[in-house]
Amino acid sequence: MKTIALTLVASAAALATLVSLPASPASAATAAPTATSASTAPAAATSTVTQKATGSPLQGIAGTINTNDGVGLVFSGGDWTHADNVTKPTNIPNGGGTTYSLSMNNYYGDGAYGTVKAQIYDKGVLTPFWVTMYSSVYWYPYDKGSCTIYRGDPDLGGTALDFSPYQCSADAVTHSDPWQITFTVSKTPAISVTDKADQARLLAEACNGSDPKNNCFYIPRSVTTVLDGEKAYGNAVNNPTKDDVHSTVTAERKYTESDTIGVTYNNTLTLWEIWEMSVELNYEHTWTQTRDFKQSVDMDVKPGTMEYFTIAAALDHITGDFLVRVDGKVYSILNSEVTMPNNDKAAVITPHIVPAVGSSVGQITSPAAK
Repeated sequence: MKTIALTLVASAAALATLVSLPASPASAATAAPTATSASTAPAAATSTVTQKATGSPLQGIAGTINTNDGVGLVFSGGDWTHADNVTKPTNIPNGGGTTYSLSMNNYYGDGAYGTVKAQIYDKGVLTPFWVTMYSSVYWYPYDKGSCTIYRGDPDLGGTALDFSPYQCSADAVTHSDPWQITFTVSKTPAISVTDKADQARLLAEACNGSDPKNNCFYIPRSVTTVLDGEKAYGNAVNNPTKDDVHSTVTAERKYTESDTIGVTYNNTLTLWEIWEMSVELNYEHTWTQTRDFKQSVDMDVKPGTMEYFTIAAALDHITGDFLVRVDGKVYSILNSEVTMPNNDKAAVITPHIVPAVGSSVGQITSPAAK
């Protein structure tokens, strides 16, 4: 019996290397690449179908997925069980597009349909948000296409969202064999707010209101660890005599969070939970509002000298954006900064020796003695 060979080739070339972020327990089940390494998105696949000349022609879908605003997608899983031939989409690192296709060998049955699933990146940064894109060609009606944003992997208990930092639109399936459909994933438009009082009010209403987890989102951009400026630690020990002086200095210094948005990060509030959940996805760390540094130091102070200590604590500086919904309107609070004491890193305590106050060397007062 005569046969006809049909070939489906994805129309977009493989994208460039996708650079990933540090993995974390919250993202272990995702398809994101491992930390400190680069992975190349798979090349567009080619599949060949042989079908009987007496059968009906292929029935299929040619899908296009576009992203903008720095949105990236890492594809994994998906449901391709109702298609004889599948060309999967390639990863989108940081804005751009890709294609996919699926088809059945004939018109009989329900026709070809499938679901594309991807985790959302934002300017190369992993987010807790996912998107699914469903397309189908049934006998009636033909045009079926939809997409949904999730918080978390939809196959692992993720929650479908009607509002999030991202949105997805689907153009209706058009034409015939293969039917065409286009999905667009982008950031949700928002009104930028810079006034500190307005920022505080909106965050209080959205992030600590009646439905905070559906109206308040935080997207971390970066976390850097820095040393605080040196500050006096304990009391100075002054020795204007001609003999050594042995002394023990016991001191404590408390560090607390600070922010640039006018709302205290109180870990009893929902705002803290939303912020902490988003940041912990990317950075394996325990966040705390305050930390006490305590230390006792034994020292021998030489004749005619004064010894004092300074402390420089390890601090985490977090920068990110809030997106909130209040009274049906969407607002963005960009570049919010929070500084937290780092409980996992020791502070640097440094001794300083200067001429003693009241000694024959001269009258010098240390910063710590003021």
